[in-house]
Amino acid sequence: MVNQTVQLPGLGRETAVNDIASSFIITAADGYEIRQQFSRVSASHSYKRGQVTHELRNVGHGEGDGPAVVVAGRFTGFEWIFSVRSESTLVDGVLAGDGGIEWPAVSHAAGNFLKTLHSRDKDHDVSDTGGPEPYLRLDAWFRGLSPDFHGAHFTPVVREVLGDSVWNTLAAWCESLLAASSTTLCHGQFGMGSIHVGYESVLEVLTGPALCVGHPSLDIGYFLGELLEMSRAERINPEELQLSIQAFEDGYGRGLVPDDFRAAILRILMHQHDFVAYAAHEVTPEIVENLRFVRYLVESGMGSR
Repeated sequence: MVNQTVQLPGLGRETAVNDIASSFIITAADGYEIRQQFSRVSASHSYKRGQVTHELRNVGHGEGDGPAVVVAGRFTGFEWIFSVRSESTLVDGVLAGDGGIEWPAVSHAAGNFLKTLHSRDKDHDVSDTGGPEPYLRLDAWFRGLSPDFHGAHFTPVVREVLGDSVWNTLAAWCESLLAASSTTLCHGQFGMGSIHVGYESVLEVLTGPALCVGHPSLDIGYFLGELLEMSRAERINPEELQLSIQAFEDGYGRGLVPDDFRAAILRILMHQHDFVAYAAHEVTPEIVENLRFVRYLVESGMGSR
């Protein structure tokens, strides 16, 4: 999630937007309405995702489900609309230095949510989307096909910091995960910017724009990568990180596997790429330190656990 903001006249509030969307939030009768526009997403794919998302609208609302629910987006032809009760995302809480977020509880709910979503019938009309678009974008960058000027010019810096061996390892991981034959109905962008929190401790998960069929580790790794990145930034302490990982495993119903960690490391790299490509348009010292963190994770064997 790149921490840009937009302000539209008369709407009275800024909100964080991600690397490929313009987004704003307005007050509605029962909470808030979020409107997002994506610049490089197929309209036909979006219509299909909207239909499937409607079928998923009750995920998380059943008896015995955890405190995380689908907020089914509606695609209007040019934007996605979500109705939420809470205006604050987990990203908002992190940026505000909110020490009140109970990360183990949040992680357990996130794991339980993905377990429920991943158990749904995968035979939906989103199988031709190719996988989670954030990872497809990363794969294109690895192959020298990035459509973004600043992203393409970021490559030499990344390769210098990571080294060719780590770069090639990451590229192979990304290709393998996207090509995996074991496929699941996936959220596609299961990050903290898609999770609203605060209303009666319920996590509202914006669902729809990135919905796809793909490897389940790409959902798991997206969330896990953000936890690891927060730990490196000292926004979550090591003990809390370990408890959060264990809680996620309990919620999901299985322990983490090497593919989960590989997708997590790729998510951290993706964040650096997206920040340079869509927000900063330059390589900052923090970006370089994060790249060194990625190299450390690979060389320490995290993706082989």
